[in-house]
Amino acid sequence: MTRILILVLILFEVSQLFASENEDFTFIVGLYRDENYDLAQAELIRFLDSYPASDYVSDAEYLLANIYLHKGLFNDAQVIYYRLYLRYTNPAIRDNVLLGLAQSYFYLEDMEQSSKYFLIFNAEFPGHPLLWKSFYFLGRISVSKGETSKALRYYDESIRLKDAPEAYLAKLELLLETDKEKKTGEFLSEITKKFSGTTTSDKAVLLFQDFHLNDRSYDKVLEIPYQVASSSVLYPEYKVNRAAAHYEKGEARLALSELASVRTDRAEYYRALSYRQLQRNEEARAILLELEKSALSEELRVYSSFMLAEMEDDMALRNLRLMEFITRHPDSDFNGVAYYQIGFNKHEAGNYDDAVQNLEKSLLLDLDAETREKAVFLLAESQYQSGSLQESNSGYKFYLDNYSQGSYCDEALFKIGLIHY
Repeated sequence: MTRILILVLILFEVSQLFASENEDFTFIVGLYRDENYDLAQAELIRFLDSYPASDYVSDAEYLLANIYLHKGLFNDAQVIYYRLYLRYTNPAIRDNVLLGLAQSYFYLEDMEQSSKYFLIFNAEFPGHPLLWKSFYFLGRISVSKGETSKALRYYDESIRLKDAPEAYLAKLELLLETDKEKKTGEFLSEITKKFSGTTTSDKAVLLFQDFHLNDRSYDKVLEIPYQVASSSVLYPEYKVNRAAAHYEKGEARLALSELASVRTDRAEYYRALSYRQLQRNEEARAILLELEKSALSEELRVYSSFMLAEMEDDMALRNLRLMEFITRHPDSDFNGVAYYQIGFNKHEAGNYDDAVQNLEKSLLLDLDAETREKAVFLLAESQYQSGSLQESNSGYKFYLDNYSQGSYCDEALFKIGLIHY
């Protein structure tokens, strides 16, 4: 509604122009109103070149800056908004110029400048209908600075001014990240009631699922008392998240049950993993081969490629496939696990020097906590078996220092005793 009123004001004032300017600008505003942004952008640039002395240059630049902001051209948008902010601007658009300038700085990750102009907007327009948006962005800026309490206050103020889904979801995400479990549950309940039957409620449920999947709290993913309707566009993701939680718990049959009616690439990936967990390797391999070739997500294509390499029955061939994977995907998050798996295979085969090399590489890369603990211990074991007793002694001590309650503490102490015997 605000944008429509601004366009009406601009059109009214344009009617006072000379005919050619009037016709040109009326046409441009029509393009903008119809969201034909590419053509509107070209026509605005032409208008500004053709009528550099027009009294309505500011209006044209304002529309152009809005298009740049919409298209993610934040540097271009910021330059124009800042120029409009510094000089006299049509009062009908000054508020939106300030908002646009503040948002441009936000997306350029200049949080200090962004915060400055949102606060100026709040001071100049305390009753503005978009004041909620300013508080919402101030909340996000505070999150980026680690100012949790301030962020929550800003989100609460945004919500007080308007029931905007963005602020509700941002607050829920912050509560999840700050481990406020009781408040998170209460707020999730509030969202699902207030936005019942909408994508906002569904997004809140998915946020909760995603957080606890990443946190490895799989029971919480499955025990959430809210569902996503089968008619929702987010229903497939909801079901796949449940399947992922079952799979991670070793419940492959329940995972497959969740996936029965879902046909997305991510669903197929977890279907393959579940088949593999059930030793139905040929079915798993067939799905992964297809995903490796045709999954829309590059991430899923990489994941499928890694799983195929891990599934090779012959250990030498498995190591070869894992090395090929690392070569093809040098920046993959799986490379740490790949080096660990090669190191483990080499250790099992008695090739301890090769095991040491690969395990050392794995520890330089990303590993989940469980795999990292195993790699630290196995590295010391491989050094011990290769005769590098000084290095293995240091490795065992490093393990004990970092994993005092670890699964291999007794074995580490025993080996240190043998080294010094």
